[in-house]
Amino acid sequence: MANLPYEVDVGGVTYDVDAPDEATAWKYANIYHKKVQQKVPGSPQESTEPQFSFLRGDPNKSILGNLAKAGADIGSLALEVPATLASGIASGIIAPLSHMATRATGGDMYQANEAAKAALERFTYQPRNQMGQQAVSAIGEAMAPFAGLLPELNVIGRTAPAGINALRSKAQSAGAGINRMINPTPTEMVGMGAASTELPIQRQTMAEGARIPLKLSKGQLTRNLEQQQFEHETGKTYPKTEGKPLLLQQQKLNEDFLRNFDASAEAMGGEIHGETQLVPIGKVVDAPLVKRFKEAKKEVGRLYDAADKAGETQAQVNIAPLYKYVKDHDTQILTNNAPMLANLKMTLEKLGSPQTLSIFDLEQVRKQQNQLSAPGSGVNAVHMTELKPLFEGITEGKGGDLYKAARAANTKFANEFKDHAIISKMLRNKPGTQDRAVAFEDIYKHVVHSGSADDLRLVQNTLLKAGDEGEFAWNQIRAQAANELKERAMSNISKDAAGNPIPNAKALRNSVAQLDRDGKLDLLFGKQEAQRVRDLVQLGGDIYSTVPGTISPNTASVLIRSLDTIAKNAVISRIPVVRSVASGVADMAQKSARKKRVEEAVNFNALIPQQKK
Repeated sequence: MANLPYEVDVGGVTYDVDAPDEATAWKYANIYHKKVQQKVPGSPQESTEPQFSFLRGDPNKSILGNLAKAGADIGSLALEVPATLASGIASGIIAPLSHMATRATGGDMYQANEAAKAALERFTYQPRNQMGQQAVSAIGEAMAPFAGLLPELNVIGRTAPAGINALRSKAQSAGAGINRMINPTPTEMVGMGAASTELPIQRQTMAEGARIPLKLSKGQLTRNLEQQQFEHETGKTYPKTEGKPLLLQQQKLNEDFLRNFDASAEAMGGEIHGETQLVPIGKVVDAPLVKRFKEAKKEVGRLYDAADKAGETQAQVNIAPLYKYVKDHDTQILTNNAPMLANLKMTLEKLGSPQTLSIFDLEQVRKQQNQLSAPGSGVNAVHMTELKPLFEGITEGKGGDLYKAARAANTKFANEFKDHAIISKMLRNKPGTQDRAVAFEDIYKHVVHSGSADDLRLVQNTLLKAGDEGEFAWNQIRAQAANELKERAMSNISKDAAGNPIPNAKALRNSVAQLDRDGKLDLLFGKQEAQRVRDLVQLGGDIYSTVPGTISPNTASVLIRSLDTIAKNAVISRIPVVRSVASGVADMAQKSARKKRVEEAVNFNALIPQQKK
């Protein structure tokens, strides 16, 4: 039982006495009073005998007496202090450390208390020499912050009263705080407001909603800088021990993040995709496109043939607008700057410069001019663009129903295959050569990146009209788009511990933004899959970049620093037994605390309310 202060009146003299109870205090006071009356120095509370150390010596003693006293002091340091530390003090220090270590390794309060009691059952030796008591008192002062942590620490108070009693109030306050940090009550929840809890929940929901679900660490979900620093440094410093779970989780996260694009490509029916598959993809797209082109052209020809057989194309039409256009550009014809117009003038003259032509003859003239003004023919193509509405206007409303149907089909055919470069370029050769205007390996890029979303939709519609073969080709374009995003995400020279690329969140974000800007992302992926891609972009920014945040104090770090303080105390550091014990337990506590925190980091669930740690 700890001593308490009492005021005792004996013979009209008031004494301040520290004793276990009032009766004992009265007894001590009476004994002291009698000795004072008998002029006998000393008391149970305070010795009146002068205290001298071997450094100063006792002027009342002889040289031999002082040498004897010095020898006793040295002997106390050499024998009594180690003996005390090996018994009572060692057990007193080891008790709270055993309690902390047990808790750090996952033990409950009962197991921790039992471990502390077992350490305290050892015999406590009380040093009798003044210097031995001073050394022990210094140890007690070093342990003061832990006083009150466990009731059993009263053994330190009995062994080193000067150090503990002087700091008792401070020790109880500090000890209570540490005890609360070690043993939080169930009602002490994380101090996070609605805004700060919402973001981790959103991130986890997005991560679990990916085609390949992603498991994020606590630092990645909470975006807390101190937590991210701990995870990074622990994985980097202890890659084969405590940090290994973090590294393995990050490696799997990197792999799963990139695998999501493969999963998207597969879900969209992709079978041919990848950087080395651009030529096969080009051929797969070209085949149904050519097939659809030939089928549409054949249908237009069939309708014109039907109109010809019915005699509907023999109706005469006024071609005065053509003569006017040729006359207006006569100078260019004479200077040979418009070969196609020179040919048109010559053709009309060859026909006798008639004022009218049959629809059939006019269509033949038109076909000839179209051939001369194919895309890439320079000024000829420019003039044909101006002549086209003239031809259309001349035949507008003329002929019978069959001819009108043929004209409508031809207009539709031209709009799909000739009037838009996105398709017409893929169907023709370079002027004057047998080389394709768009090489097979460039078809994907031409379709997805060279035009607008409307151009891309035109290719989609044309391919889907070509049946199963066209649908398969469209799916390969979509799958390659997913693969292209994966390749952008892999454009990072940094590798993880397994040698796999660490996704490049910035490059991925830029690529997705480019597709999303004019609606191509939804067109290629569909709305649901496009949203998954956007979620991956957002998660990539959260996972692969760090942001400043508030660094929260960590309980384990506070305790470990306290253990280090014990080991490095000026007095204790000269006592190898205690120093090694404190250092060893500190190391064990550090490792256990890291391991426990790593387990929390890799298993963190933002959807479950978290207790304070």
